[in-house]
Amino acid sequence: MDRKMKMLLIFLTICVICCCKYGYAHSMRNVVAADNEEAAGIDEEIPDDDKAGSDVPPDLQPTPEIKGYRVQYEKAEGENGYYLHMPQIMLFHQDLGFETHYCLVYPDGRKEEGVLKGEESSKKWSGLDGDGIWKLQVELVPCETAEWPYGMPLGIPCETDSPEKDEGEGEENGKENESTGGDEEQVLVKDTENQQEDVMQKIVMWKKEYCWKVDGTVPVLQVVSPKNTEVWYQKAITVKLAVFDEGSGIKSFEASCGGKKYSSKSKKDLSFLVQEESRNGQPVNVSIKAVDLAGNSVQKNMKLYIDRTGPQVTISGVGEYQISNKTIKAIFSVKDNNKLLGTEAILEQTLPDGEKKTHTVDTWADTSKGKRAEITLEQDGIYKLILVATDIVGNTSTMDRQVIIDQTPPALCLPEGIAGSVRREFNLEKELDKLATDFTTVSIQAELDGKLFYPGKAVKREGKHTLFFKAVDAAGNISEQRAEFRIDRTAPVIQIIETGTKKEVSDGDIYEEELQLQIMTEDSADQLRTIWVNGVRQKKMRNGVFSNTLKEPGPYEIQAEACDAAGNISNKMISIQVTDAKTTLDKLSDPAMNLFQRFSGSSGKGGRKAEAGVSQVVAVGILVFGILTAGCAIVVVRLKKCLNREEEERYETESYK
Repeated sequence: MDRKMKMLLIFLTICVICCCKYGYAHSMRNVVAADNEEAAGIDEEIPDDDKAGSDVPPDLQPTPEIKGYRVQYEKAEGENGYYLHMPQIMLFHQDLGFETHYCLVYPDGRKEEGVLKGEESSKKWSGLDGDGIWKLQVELVPCETAEWPYGMPLGIPCETDSPEKDEGEGEENGKENESTGGDEEQVLVKDTENQQEDVMQKIVMWKKEYCWKVDGTVPVLQVVSPKNTEVWYQKAITVKLAVFDEGSGIKSFEASCGGKKYSSKSKKDLSFLVQEESRNGQPVNVSIKAVDLAGNSVQKNMKLYIDRTGPQVTISGVGEYQISNKTIKAIFSVKDNNKLLGTEAILEQTLPDGEKKTHTVDTWADTSKGKRAEITLEQDGIYKLILVATDIVGNTSTMDRQVIIDQTPPALCLPEGIAGSVRREFNLEKELDKLATDFTTVSIQAELDGKLFYPGKAVKREGKHTLFFKAVDAAGNISEQRAEFRIDRTAPVIQIIETGTKKEVSDGDIYEEELQLQIMTEDSADQLRTIWVNGVRQKKMRNGVFSNTLKEPGPYEIQAEACDAAGNISNKMISIQVTDAKTTLDKLSDPAMNLFQRFSGSSGKGGRKAEAGVSQVVAVGILVFGILTAGCAIVVVRLKKCLNREEEERYETESYK
C-alpha cells in the first residue's frame, strides 16, 4: 500500500510540473487576460510604461502591457442568460496610446458610435428600453498624434541604413563599421519588428463584441374553447388553449385541474379534457400558466360549471341479490348537487305461491342529505326494489335490488353407521353437496379432528376421530351434525401364560410333570376365535379365557387365533414339552445336557433326539471333564503366581546389592 501511494505522489508531482511549465509559456505569449468582461469588466493593474534609470535604449526595452478599456454591467436577473430589462453599461478608456472605438447596436438595427481617448474617459448608457439582442462592439486603435510609447510607430519602417556617404568614406569607415557593431544594428531592427508584431497581436485581442439578450414581456394566453364559461355543461369539456411569445420563446406551458396537471409538448397550444364536476353549485377551477425562457410568467384562472352526473340514488339495508333469513328494512335515499325534479320508488313482490304484487312508496322525508323513504320486508318470497330520480338538468339515475327471504335451515343427513363405529379405515364415499337439501343453494363443510376433510380421502390413522359436518344455505341458516368413530389397525395380542406364576409361555419351553396354562387377549374387548392343541380344537372357554392343564409327558403344539371389533386378526403358535419328574442325577447333568444338545443340534422340539440313558452318561462325562479342567486351571494359575513372586524377590535382592 505504501509503495502504491509513493508512485501516485510521484505521478501527481510530474503532472503539476508539466502544467506549471505550460502555463508559464502560455502567459508569456498572451499577456492580456481576456473574457472577464462578462462578470465585471476588465480591471487589471498595468505596470508603468517606462522604467526610470534604465540604460537600455527605448527600442530595446520590453513592450509594456496595454491597459485598453474596461466594460462594466450587471449580471442577468432572468433565466438562461436573459435580462428582464436592459442593464446600465459603463465603458472606461484607460490607455493614452490608443483610442477606444465603440458601436452600440440596438435590437431594431439602430447604431450609436463613438470614440473614447485621453486619460480616464468613459461612456455611460442607462435607461435603455426594448426587447431583443443589444450589441456593443469595442476595439482599440493606436493614436496617430500622441506619442507612441510602445516602440516604433506602427506602419513606419525603421531606418536601419546609415545616410548616404561617399564611396571613399565608406571604404575608409568600413573597418570602423565592423568595429562599431554593424551586426548590432541589424539585430535592433529585427527586435523592433518583433515588438511591433507582438503589439499588433495584443491589439487584436482587445477587439470584442458584448451581447445582452433582453426579454421583459410576459407571454400572451388565449382561451380557444369553450367560448362561454357562464353556462352549465352536461358532459365533460375539452379545453383548448394557445400561447404566444415574440421574445425569448416559451419554456413551459401547463395547466392544472382537480389535482391533475397537463403540459404542452409543442409549447404553442394545449388541449385536455376536464372531467371534474361542480360541487354544491361551485365551479371547477382551471389554472393556466406559461413561462418563457427569460423567466417571465403569466397565469390565468378559468371557471367552468359542469354537472354530468345524475342524482345519487341509494337503496341501503339490502344487498344486491341478497338472501336473508331475517326481516329486512330497505331505505331509499336520493341526493343531488343542485335540485331534484322527480323521485319514484317501486316494490315488486313474488310470494312463495307465485302470486305477484306491486307497491309504490309515496311517503318521502326531506333531510339534510336529500330525500329519504323506508319500507319493511317481512314475508318470505322474492322482492325487487326499483328507485328512479331525475335532477333539474335532466340527468336520470336508476337503482334496483333483488332480495330473497328464506328462514328454513337446510336438512343435513349423514351416512348411516358412522357414529360409534370401529373401523380399520374410514372413507366418505358420498359427495358433500348430496348430504343436505334446501330451498336455496347450500355449502357443506366437513372437518375431521378440527381440520378440513374431503370425500375420497381414506383415514387410516389409529385412534379416536371426530367427524363434523356444517351446512349453510344462501340465507345464512345453519345445520350441524357430529359423529365419532375409532380407527383400529392393530391386531389383537394373544397371551399364553402359566396359571400360577403368570409368566409368559415361550416357544421351546420344557416343563416338568405338568403345565397349567391360560390363553387370553391383552385387550378384554378383543375375542379369541379358535384354540388348537396338537391339532385338536378346544372349546372350553369362559369369558374369553381358555384354561387347561397339560399333564401327559411329551411335546405340545398350541395354536390360537383372535380378532377385534375392527376386524383385525392375529395368530400365535408355540411348541412346548412336558417331561417326567427329574432325579438328582438329572438335575446335576442338566447344564451339561443342555450344552450337549446345543452342539449336537438338539433343540428339544418335537420330542427327544436321543435316549435318556445315553444322554445322561454323556452328560456325566462332560461334567467330570469340566471339573478336572477347572481344577487344572486353578493349579496352573496358583503356580504361576508363586513363580512370579519368587522372581520379584530375586530382582529386589540383586537391586539392593
